[in-house]
Amino acid sequence: LASCFSGSITSFFGFESRLTSTKAQADYLFAISSLREERDALANLIRKKAFPEKFMNIPEWQNICRFVLEWADPDSLVYQNVLGMWFEFDMVENSSETPIPCIFLHTIPLRITAEEDTKKISWLTKNALPLVAGKELPEKIEQNLFQTIQQLPKDALVMDAGMMLSRPTSGVRLIIAKIQPDQIIPYLTKLGWSEENEQLPVLL
Repeated sequence: LASCFSGSITSFFGFESRLTSTKAQADYLFAISSLREERDALANLIRKKAFPEKFMNIPEWQNICRFVLEWADPDSLVYQNVLGMWFEFDMVENSSETPIPCIFLHTIPLRITAEEDTKKISWLTKNALPLVAGKELPEKIEQNLFQTIQQLPKDALVMDAGMMLSRPTSGVRLIIAKIQPDQIIPYLTKLGWSEENEQLPVLL
C-alpha cells in the first residue's frame, strides 16, 4: 500500500495500538498537508492514474480521488477551508486486498457563536463531507453536527471531521481541541448523552 503513495506526499505518519488487546496489531495512518506541496503531489498521482486499477474499482476510493481533485482546485471551497487530510487504515476492518481508509479532514477552526457562523461552515456539510462519502449528508446528521459545534464550551473548537469509510456507519467523527477535562461531561450531557455505569467520569 505504501508503494502506491510515492512522490513525497506526506511528512507525517504513525501507528495506533489497541491498549485493551493482547494481539500484536497496529492501525496505521498518514497525513497530507496543504503546505509543502503535498496536496498537489497527491492530486498528481491521481491525475496520472498511478493507483492500481483495483483501487479505482472501489466506490470509496473513487470518492476519495474526486475529493482530492476538488481539494487541489484553488477556486473550490474545500481548497480554502481544508488544511490537511488524514488517511487512517483500520486493520481489523480491512481484511480485503485493497484496504479502505477512514478519512479525516483537518479544517480551519470550526465554531458557531452566531447564526451566520452556521452558514459559514456549511461548506463542510454541503461540499466536503458529501464528496468524501459519495452522497449527501443526511439532514439529521447535519443538524446534529451543527448542534455539536454550537454547544462547545468557551474556547473549544472542532479541528477535524472524519468519515469512517471502512465501517458500516454513516456518522461523522469530530475531533475537538482546547476542551478541558472537567468540561467534557457537562458538554456531552447538554447534547443528550448519558451512561448507566458512569465509567467515563472515572476515565477522565
